[in-house]
Amino acid sequence: DGDVDPFVRMRQRMESVMGHVVVKRVVSRGTGQPVPPGAFVTVHFSAFYRSDLMEPFMTTHAGPPFRFRLGSGAALPGMEVAVRSMRLGEKAKFLVEPELAFQKLAKPEYQQAITMEHQI
Repeated sequence: DGDVDPFVRMRQRMESVMGHVVVKRVVSRGTGQPVPPGAFVTVHFSAFYRSDLMEPFMTTHAGPPFRFRLGSGAALPGMEVAVRSMRLGEKAKFLVEPELAFQKLAKPEYQQAITMEHQI
């Protein structure tokens, strides 16, 4: 149905990582155990405000990867939750609801209104 929000359609094919707040669809399976708390990680990602937009508002694919330690606060909260669910070499798509998408990094009206798609 063309009237259905693209995120609603995507969500129907995803599994919960953290209730309805973070959901995931594995694109390419990884190996080993999920990333342990406190691990240093290196990821390439693209983030979109809406899934029907062709260009991400933020991406590392054209440059160096994003490196951070889980739990350090260097990544957006939704990305932290998403990465903790991943395995080495995995590629996945996530939908992150507004309460974990930006928190204090965005204008108040965005914090309540924007669902983000992360492709990690």
